[in-house]
Amino acid sequence: MTHLLEVKNLKTHFFTEEGVVKAVDGVSYHVDRAEVLGIVGESGSGKSVSSLSTMRLIPEPPGKIVSGEILFSSKGDKPKDLARASELEMQRIRGNRIAMIFQDPMTSLNPYLRISRQLTEVLELHKNMKGNEARERGIEMLKAVGIPDPSRRFDDYPHQLSGGMRQRVMIAMALLCEPELLIADEPTTALDVTIQAQILELIAERRDLSKVGVVLITHDLGVVARLADRVAVMYAGRIVEQGPATQIFKDPRHPYTVGLARSIPRLDDDRSRRLVPIPGMPPSLAKVPSGCPFRARCKNAMQVCAEVFPAERVIPYSEDTGTFRSSSEGAAHIVHCHEEDLEKVQAVGAT
Repeated sequence: MTHLLEVKNLKTHFFTEEGVVKAVDGVSYHVDRAEVLGIVGESGSGKSVSSLSTMRLIPEPPGKIVSGEILFSSKGDKPKDLARASELEMQRIRGNRIAMIFQDPMTSLNPYLRISRQLTEVLELHKNMKGNEARERGIEMLKAVGIPDPSRRFDDYPHQLSGGMRQRVMIAMALLCEPELLIADEPTTALDVTIQAQILELIAERRDLSKVGVVLITHDLGVVARLADRVAVMYAGRIVEQGPATQIFKDPRHPYTVGLARSIPRLDDDRSRRLVPIPGMPPSLAKVPSGCPFRARCKNAMQVCAEVFPAERVIPYSEDTGTFRSSSEGAAHIVHCHEEDLEKVQAVGAT
């Protein structure tokens, strides 16, 4: 099966005076058309760097894609390795076949240019649209993302728009050329819950209507639970657990995933339940310890955890967690943990 995007053993490092920062250190995942892959983890886990690597937007120096493959299959063609594509090839792909919604629209939008110019520039570059044709297309997309009075707002500057409206403009820019893959990096950060819901609904709508594949990067498990089909959990530059969203939320098998789930409130929880923070801090990516990087924060760490990073282990299907296609390629629930006793894993953070 050919995936829309398949990342294989990607390593992106930054060479600094303090040493080599292994921001992404052997990450593998895939996303298909009309599918949402949620990538979650604490700040500094490597989520954003993995997406910037896909777009080839890592500043060189100090950053560099050291090894791995980023295979993109545009329109069902033979997969192309973006890690080795030329800059000219990437310019043709960025904003056209692959688009990205950046984390902060106020710094991502050019404050000196009107929204109209920033929208029509994309169309001029990739679709050869100019003049009234580009303007009409831009206004049409602003209307599609829910901007009120789009004809008037089209000529506003970014500072004249609210945070939610700026984020919608970013989404409009990303969707203008009808990309096959959309990378959304913390698309609801700093937005109120009402606007968050509208933004997520908008992304889901485009997935359903246009069959866009979506990589959703966030630290908010609530956002992932609402939108994602599959989930990849990152810690210290590595993916420690991934699988169908229902399986990950109902039957987490890595102590870090369990800790994340226990540290957020749930509507269906008993009101007397206390949130349990994960003890300790993530390691410096310039000095990642040997073995499992989570072992210093895990109460059930064993000697082997200090010596070898756990190989992937496939979790068998469980009737209690709903259905998932264990026979379908890529649908397996995979965990990197030496501990096979579920009760011990779930005991992490319980006290």
